Amino acid sequence: MAKINRENLEEHLIEKQFNYIDLTVLDALFNPTWKESWFLTQKQHEEWKKYCIITIKKVLKVNTNKAKTTFDYLNEYFGLKIK
Repeated sequence: MAKINRENLEEHLIEKQFNYIDLTVLDALFNPTWKESWFLTQKQHEEWKKYCIITIKKVLKVNTNKAKTTFDYLNEYFGLKIK
């Protein structure tokens, strides 16, 4: 696995989310309805959110509030719905 940096952070976090449901970004490319048909449980979503915020803070060197705002953007556009 490549080192996580500014260039691959978004892709890494999205891939991490899909790993919770045993899928990948490549699977999403072949399923145009992935956003409507794939779900995370509340627990999976909370784990992913925690991981994202910690990783965003570390890689981008920002405070918690900025990391949460960045996560909210990522979740809005690429986040799976909660079942």
